[in-house]
Amino acid sequence: MRSLENGGLQFAAFGAGAMGSQSPFCHGDDGERAEVIGSNLARLIRAALPTATWRRDLSLATARCEIPLPPLQVRLGRHVRLAGWIANTLHPPAAPFHLVRLDEHRLAGLPVEFSAMLSAPLRTAAAQRGIHLCITPFNGAYAGYVLPSANYNTSAYEAGMTFLGPWGGEYFVDLIHAGIGLERSTVPPP
Repeated sequence: MRSLENGGLQFAAFGAGAMGSQSPFCHGDDGERAEVIGSNLARLIRAALPTATWRRDLSLATARCEIPLPPLQVRLGRHVRLAGWIANTLHPPAAPFHLVRLDEHRLAGLPVEFSAMLSAPLRTAAAQRGIHLCITPFNGAYAGYVLPSANYNTSAYEAGMTFLGPWGGEYFVDLIHAGIGLERSTVPPP
């Protein structure tokens, strides 16, 4: 941002959305990686600015709501879970869900870490309708990791951090589909 604003751009903003398996890859410690990523983004933006199409009128809409969360299912082992009445004291029963529409762009803010296995088909479906979709995690709350139900009973780290049960991922996929206007059959609620 500093590079762009010092280079004559009056205003620049950045929203971090990619994490884990969806994040950009580069070497170095956290500070070094942030500098490399920031410098590369600034370079790409400066190169694109001369040919960018500028518009004075945009369609903007925002929505924020508290969505009910499924009962927490904290796994202590393959067949052992923390008692539901104890687990549910660790997290509120609802969390914020945000949507922003800026012309053909959609930003979905979720209270979970969202698996790339869920986001890739969503972005593809949105692109087929002319929508550019960006999904951002940890917006106002953290309710764990969500992944496809087919991956719930695996030994992967992400499956162990899935606190919303096997259907948590599909629950959020359905919320995004409904929020951005994509048709989808509803899965059973988690």
